[in-house]
Amino acid sequence: MNPGSKGRPALHREMSAEQWRETFSEAYTNLARRMISGPPSAIDAYALENPGEFFAVFSEIFFERPSNILLEYPRVYDLLKEFYRHDPVGRLTA
Repeated sequence: MNPGSKGRPALHREMSAEQWRETFSEAYTNLARRMISGPPSAIDAYALENPGEFFAVFSEIFFERPSNILLEYPRVYDLLKEFYRHDPVGRLTA
């Protein structure tokens, strides 16, 4: 399963589809490994159901508990920040 292309939303013109694919694929692989052997993650295992759910779960956490993504998956956080054009951690600390 490759969450980097399937389940990928239409990106802004200035965003790199390749960077998105690589970053989300690495995060998916890392989360899958962590669910099997640890360390535990604050990200719900449901994210591993399919690429669309992976994006949806990360998006939900991005807005509700953004520091979880920033701490565990900072590269994903940066892409979501660019995609949504919003920095929830910055908003919380301002």
